[in-house]
Amino acid sequence: HNFADSGSLSGWRESVGKACSGNPVLAFCASAAFAAMTMKFTAAQTAVFHLVGPTSTGKTTAGIVAGSICGGGRQNGNTRQWKATLNGLEAVCAQYRDSVLVLDDIEQSGSHVIISFVYLIANEKGASRMTAALRLQRTSEWRLIAISSGEKTLAEHSAWSGTPVRGGAGVRFIEISANQGTVSGIVSDLHGCASSREFVQTIRANALRYYGVPRTEFVKRLQSMEDPGRVLREKESEFFTANGKSSFTEEEERVLSSFASVAAAGELASEFGITGWRPGEATEAARDRFASWQTLRGHAGSHDDKAIIDRKSTRLNSSYLV
Repeated sequence: HNFADSGSLSGWRESVGKACSGNPVLAFCASAAFAAMTMKFTAAQTAVFHLVGPTSTGKTTAGIVAGSICGGGRQNGNTRQWKATLNGLEAVCAQYRDSVLVLDDIEQSGSHVIISFVYLIANEKGASRMTAALRLQRTSEWRLIAISSGEKTLAEHSAWSGTPVRGGAGVRFIEISANQGTVSGIVSDLHGCASSREFVQTIRANALRYYGVPRTEFVKRLQSMEDPGRVLREKESEFFTANGKSSFTEEEERVLSSFASVAAAGELASEFGITGWRPGEATEAARDRFASWQTLRGHAGSHDDKAIIDRKSTRLNSSYLV
């Protein structure tokens, strides 16, 4: 990991945090980074938010912004690549326990192993192993929020590799569009820049300059609270009640819970004076991205039930063609 600090909190807030305002993808990713640090208080489960979109939409920059909340110092800040072995990814997850893990460019991994990677992260623990003396080693465990990026959805990788995706993966690997900005890509508010390209370059450079201090301040403020878990759960409940439906399946409710955790943490970080956002902005960003997930998913109800119906429909159509 690279949990270093650089610059001041005001420097990050003024040049990075405030630039996320009016840009729901950026505000959501930043809120997700704060949410990762609240998981031990709320018992939230690990989730991967996957930014899907064509090249040059700002996906990597959104990850760099989120990563800057917890650290930086490398060429691409506090981000890592999807290209890894299962053992390597397991070690990385253990390092990022109770933090945000940014994984860039999922296409670097072959479609045939991506599904295995998703289940590894979601299972929150590594493989059991024996020592040379035939004693059981301590199993790696983690609890984190990951922000991933790529040009394809999990279903597209699944179709390419022939590996089916079960509903359990869909509630942990949550796909949201990175190409819904009203200006271009992730950008809706240019904040005085002449173009979306200039805006992305500016916030990226600032996130590589100022980093780590939001994490330090956020953790300090959490530790000073008498019962942070209660406060966060109340905020989560408000979001869940406002955006849930009685018709939601357990899968949809679990995904909504992940978005509720992000909204709650983003609002709390704003109350602490860290983000520079107005009240309600983190909630709006989470609601906006939840709607994006619903759109990309393409259907309501259970993923596995939908898959069964699709397979039966395919067989019926094939029989009519014979």
